Amino acid sequence: MPAVEKEVKPVLDLVRLETQPSGASVFNGKNELSVTPFEIKLEPDENKIVTIKLNGYKDKTSELLGSVLNTTITLENEPQKTKPKSTNNFSSSSSGNASHPKEAKTVTKPFNKKNEE
Repeated sequence: MPAVEKEVKPVLDLVRLETQPSGASVFNGKNELSVTPFEIKLEPDENKIVTIKLNGYKDKTSELLGSVLNTTITLENEPQKTKPKSTNNFSSSSSGNASHPKEAKTVTKPFNKKNEE
């Protein structure tokens, strides 16, 4: 009687990815896989390159390994972009006329010359 060959399915490990903070999107290439915390089944010798994205934080690329069951990645804050400060030194009065604060106002006083006789 001939031996019956059984199909051997690979053993898959459940790999968990967490981020600090949680709620980051996990991408493989352009495909969004999930949001952290995230679990994926991988063969023990399999790896998957993922990019983690979260608003306000730098994107992080990491390699998930089937042999590492738990991975936690701490995301770095993205430097906040500061708005340039206004250099407008003009102010407006209630009449709507603008004046420059560095302009000197000239005050004219009447000149009284005494008559010398």
